[in-house]
Amino acid sequence: MQKSLRGLEHFFWLYLLLNPILDIVNGLYIWMLTRGYAGMDAVNYRELTNGGGLTTTPALLVRMAVLLVMVVYILMLRDKRSILTAIPMGVAWVMSVLSEFLWVGGVNLSLDVTFFARFAYNVAVILVYRNVFMRSELDKEQLIHKIHAYVNGMTIVFSLGILIPYVLRVGYSTYYDRFGARGVRGFYYSGNDITGALMILLPLALSYFFFIPREKFTKGRIFFYGMGPAMSIICLMLIGTKTALIAMVG
Repeated sequence: MQKSLRGLEHFFWLYLLLNPILDIVNGLYIWMLTRGYAGMDAVNYRELTNGGGLTTTPALLVRMAVLLVMVVYILMLRDKRSILTAIPMGVAWVMSVLSEFLWVGGVNLSLDVTFFARFAYNVAVILVYRNVFMRSELDKEQLIHKIHAYVNGMTIVFSLGILIPYVLRVGYSTYYDRFGARGVRGFYYSGNDITGALMILLPLALSYFFFIPREKFTKGRIFFYGMGPAMSIICLMLIGTKTALIAMVG
């Protein structure tokens, strides 16, 4: 049992870096699927999902599979706090579906399941990583160093999803105005999502870079911790929206 739990926890650490790649793959999938659709590079995603033939994406399928793994992990741990958190969520979902049936007269069960699974996934991430961090064999300082290393790694992966398409002149534009396509967001379909991710991770990566013990770190390691914030700032400037620029200055 303990060996299986440790194996799952190693997977969850790896998944922190794989998760940003899922967003890149998802955006690339939609971009390739919608090129030439209605003569536009970036189309309204809802036009495809509502009768356009696109009901699932690679990222959604992978994250739902990971959600099942998270549920198995919580059950194996017998974490009462997480289980007691999940029960009212399930009850609320059942009541929501029941109210649709009684007052609306019909239920789109597949859509309801998808929306609930997405919400449950976000809650499960909090519950699972709380346990992963608490069960870590690292002391407090070592755990903080490891978390910041992953934060910095995620900023690099997120940034590459914008910088590489920008160099190759492919991907989505942030917005259009009378001067044409302005700003870039690489293969991230949602500009707000990637902006939000960078504006959350950037202060963490930047503050750690300022306060790392330089007498203990090699020059290469210091360079690594500087790459993430630097690349994130460049990407926020390339995104070019008011939110991105405010986040960068803030």
